[in-house]
Amino acid sequence: MALVVPFVDTCVYIGQAVGALILGLVEGIDDRDHNAEAQFTQNMCDQLRAACPSKNILIIHTAYTADFTNEQQAHVECPITWPRTQGYTCVGFDAGTFQLHGDGGFENYCYNGNYTNHGGGSVTFYPIDLVATPPPTPTVQLPPPPPPQSPSHPADGVYLVNSLKAGRWSSGLAYYKQMRRSGGNDGQQPDAYVDIKTDGTVTWEGGVQRGVFPDGDRFSTWLGAAADVAGVETFRQVGWAANAYRAMGVYKDRVRVLYEVGGWAVYTVYYCT
Repeated sequence: MALVVPFVDTCVYIGQAVGALILGLVEGIDDRDHNAEAQFTQNMCDQLRAACPSKNILIIHTAYTADFTNEQQAHVECPITWPRTQGYTCVGFDAGTFQLHGDGGFENYCYNGNYTNHGGGSVTFYPIDLVATPPPTPTVQLPPPPPPQSPSHPADGVYLVNSLKAGRWSSGLAYYKQMRRSGGNDGQQPDAYVDIKTDGTVTWEGGVQRGVFPDGDRFSTWLGAAADVAGVETFRQVGWAANAYRAMGVYKDRVRVLYEVGGWAVYTVYYCT
């Protein structure tokens, strides 16, 4: 017989079925102590990912720190040797960083989704819909600014922009087939543009933003919550972006008017390449 603490479903994206899912998994565990705990975390993690395909999943018992976007949690008890139980936190989220402080092993934690494991209990999670998982990122110090790009071989890229017209603000993505940093695109109209928000500016930092260009290309960005704080150098990498073709870094830009169109002054805030 399993002792189960009633499950409070705070994970609204999981829905009512999760309570039954967790109960079923717990009832099915009949091994002892560490074997039972390891089985519980792995089974729970895999099945919650299947139930919530748009979310990264973390199941954890031990100490940790994390910075997750759109984080939602629930608590569940895993029965081990009767009448003892082990408490676990079930976390669903879009993206973020994670650092383990306690003991490792499946009996203490398990995760699933779109991530890079840096070793030492450090993990970076990316939005599930990023097609290409970006390469590892240092967990404490952000990568240095990208090297200067040769003007004879420019790559394509996207500016994250906020636009102003007669007191009205909007935000969007401006795509350039030839991306020239350090003001090289100033005054040039983009090759494609999509609005993200038309009744104000979005908060680019600390979350995921998505847009679909006129050709159907889907583009997603994820910036750290501290991307715009004082002390973050211009041209420093502050996040990731991706479309169906490749992953890109997101870099802090020098805020300025990138171009003007139809009475709008379009300000660059970040750029992706």
